[in-house]
Amino acid sequence: MIERAAGLKARYVNRVEKKFMDMKVGLFEKPRELNVKLGEGAYRDVYRYNEFAVKKSKPHVIRKILFVRIRVPSSLYTLLRFAIWDLNDYEYKQYRSIISKTPADLHQCFAKVYEPIKDGKTRYSINQLVTDDDGQVSKTLFEYGGINDKQFWNMVDDLEKLFLDKKIYYLSIGPHNVCVNQQADGRLIPVLVDYKRIGVRTFWHQLLLYIPYFIRLKMRRRFQRMRQHVRAGRVPDIIESSSLQVVD
Repeated sequence: MIERAAGLKARYVNRVEKKFMDMKVGLFEKPRELNVKLGEGAYRDVYRYNEFAVKKSKPHVIRKILFVRIRVPSSLYTLLRFAIWDLNDYEYKQYRSIISKTPADLHQCFAKVYEPIKDGKTRYSINQLVTDDDGQVSKTLFEYGGINDKQFWNMVDDLEKLFLDKKIYYLSIGPHNVCVNQQADGRLIPVLVDYKRIGVRTFWHQLLLYIPYFIRLKMRRRFQRMRQHVRAGRVPDIIESSSLQVVD
């Protein structure tokens, strides 16, 4: 029985990996097929490509300085703001690091991130497209509104405990970055879809966060604010919108 289960899992992994490789080839050969746009953010546009959400990096970021709009290369802007040169590669490494420290029963709470790819100067981040049992793209907490499902919030509590225990300071938590994944049996699963704000590095200018007490406090406050507002049906923009499914 165990061998059969292992065989089924291996076949599933191989099927997903094959689709990923096929997608990489297709992306290079027919880039215009990225025509189902899911959202747009400051640094990347997000498209649906089969079973994947593809973040396509923008060449420039438009910012206003002293009432003048200027074009700043995206890599330079993310370097200055987050101390990150390649945002796609950073998120991929953060996802791999987090999932390696996460027990198997919580893996379903993390949207997969595949190895990023490049086509000339254009960079792509390849992500799992989180979909409900009916095939529809899962809504974010921001879109879903108030949730009073006890099991859903128990899983959120488990994620916070995991991050605290493993000293993973997940500061991307917020209603735009958590999808509500509806299962066939009616269960609602929280799925994290952003790995940009991890640890003190992306808040390098806030010196207090280099002290573990303060960065833990910041993360716990963000989790608490999300619980309070979403349970009550009031969903503010707690942090900058950066969902792989909506904006980034």
